[in-house]
Amino acid sequence: VIGVFILCISIGVFIILGVELIPYGLNISTAERYYEREQYELAYNELEGLTIKEKDMVFYQKLQTIMILQNQLDSYQSFDGLNLKPEALNALLKGVSKYDEFYAQTQEYGIVGTYDSILEQITNALDTEFGVSIDTARMMNALETQEEYSAQVYDIIN
Repeated sequence: VIGVFILCISIGVFIILGVELIPYGLNISTAERYYEREQYELAYNELEGLTIKEKDMVFYQKLQTIMILQNQLDSYQSFDGLNLKPEALNALLKGVSKYDEFYAQTQEYGIVGTYDSILEQITNALDTEFGVSIDTARMMNALETQEEYSAQVYDIIN
């Protein structure tokens, strides 16, 4: 009877641990494969809702840092598709600001090349769609008031 009881407890513990550990490992592996293919949003989505373990924290932080900039590019594309030009320009300008803000982290995580590639897409859109250089974007981001910033955005759009 005691042997059966211990066997049942062992099976229960194995099932509980398996249910917890297997999906986490699969999500991490899937996210890493997406990351290697530069599908950062899919990689990030694989980790959504997970409690990230210490051993995977650097990978997660790399992905978070990339997604900060990628989200601005995605926002631009969405707004541009809806012909919301002020919002599209604002997303690109924020992208330049986020690039500058988080650049030190990209160096720490060894993802400068990825970050630079996303910035290049942002600066290309700024130049081709709005005639705005990266220096002008940085100057606009440094404006002291929201009113000045908005006036500059609408001057460019009009």
